[in-house]
Amino acid sequence: MKRLTGLDNQALFELYPNHWIHENSQAAVILLQQQAAKAGFDLRLASSYRSFAQQCKIWNEKFNGNRPVYDPHGRPVVMSKLNELEKIKAICYYSAIPGTSRHHWGTDIDVYDAAKITRQDLQLIPEEYQANGPCSALFDWMIKTLPTLEFSFPYLPPYSDTLKIANEPWHISHKPVASALAKQLTPTTWLSELNDVTAQIAGFNTLKVNLDSLFCDYVQQTV
Repeated sequence: MKRLTGLDNQALFELYPNHWIHENSQAAVILLQQQAAKAGFDLRLASSYRSFAQQCKIWNEKFNGNRPVYDPHGRPVVMSKLNELEKIKAICYYSAIPGTSRHHWGTDIDVYDAAKITRQDLQLIPEEYQANGPCSALFDWMIKTLPTLEFSFPYLPPYSDTLKIANEPWHISHKPVASALAKQLTPTTWLSELNDVTAQIAGFNTLKVNLDSLFCDYVQQTV
């Protein structure tokens, strides 16, 4: 069960250097890239599996004011002026609570068109996937094609309609494997699996007190 929270990577396969994929999703990712190539795209992975430790580092740096946090309009948030719950909600708009990221599962990947933009230049912002953006044509192709390849967009409508998080047109999920894992990730499971590492999470006590509502607003989904 620790694979749900990024504490166990034994079910993963290293598809490319530093890119780990769930063993039951790797064939689907390869097929996706092959089909994209036939359509004229060089679909690459910008991000794949992310461990609990990696997610916790991102979270703590944002919580402690050592990494920028932005509001829905792209403006920097002054974290020092917020209480702990406000900090948590500000971070959750763009970043998952450690142990809840779908990237922990190896089923979810961030993708881009390497024929149109380099990884170094890629920012993973919506404008890159909208009209005239370097990945806009790839995105249009994915909207039409992903359902036939068993992938979904967990952070786009209709799936994201009940969540208070940013849209991510670059984030796709291998639905057959991810859906089963998503249903298993509950507040109770999260607390149980992270029992030994909760002290590492900035703001944990406030997270715990508000866990049910935070899961409802920022985590729970079944896609």
